[in-house]
Amino acid sequence: MKRKKSTFVLFALIATILLLNACIPEVKNRDFIIPKNHPATALTIGWYVPVEVMTEIVGPGFKPKVVHENDMTAVMLYIVKSDEHEMDGTNSGPMKAAHLIIPVETSVRLSTTDKIKIDNFMVCPVTIVDQGKKLGDKYNAFGFPTYSGEITLEVKKSGEKYNVDASIKTVNGFIEIKGMFGEKGEKQELTSAIFTPKQGFHSYLYGKETMYRIENGKGNLKLDGQNIISAMHLDGQPYFLRFDRDVSWAFDFVK
Repeated sequence: MKRKKSTFVLFALIATILLLNACIPEVKNRDFIIPKNHPATALTIGWYVPVEVMTEIVGPGFKPKVVHENDMTAVMLYIVKSDEHEMDGTNSGPMKAAHLIIPVETSVRLSTTDKIKIDNFMVCPVTIVDQGKKLGDKYNAFGFPTYSGEITLEVKKSGEKYNVDASIKTVNGFIEIKGMFGEKGEKQELTSAIFTPKQGFHSYLYGKETMYRIENGKGNLKLDGQNIISAMHLDGQPYFLRFDRDVSWAFDFVK
């Protein structure tokens, strides 16, 4: 009887472990990769806004994260450019995209976080993709509102300074930013989960990202027509600028 009981307990334990592993996605498929041997560069344009202004925009289940004094959250336009990226295991060539992102908190526990600590939870209401129909189709398939546009991101090193020029052009408007950064920053390694208000917790992407981040940039923003920034009522100069170099990603899409 003891042997039968022990065998039953052992099989029950194995079944439980298999069931848990089936319910917990891991960063292993790597549906969307920016390889370390072809790293990207990225520019973040950011504003601080009251939390209550963004509460409805981030969608149910999420709360805008307070990142600044006086209950202020951040709205960031993240522009990224890479000479190489991989989609679903295939080399898909150059990639340029712009993401509107808002840091959030949530009380919902994802199965992802059982094995992997998530450093950043973010909601992405809008994505603009240039030169990447496959990437745009992937975002759309997972419920991320995605549009096409022309994106530029140019970086020039001059002495101890980086000059970063970026622009986003769509059929309705134009954004141009010229920024200047020092060369001192720090390497960061993060695990991020990115959601869309349209799908909530039913669809997201998550994974590991590394970068060398330089804060405290100075720059000048120009706007024309209707664009992401004016649509979010963020007219005026940004509160902060960040420049990331040596950016690499390994993200999975989950649905």
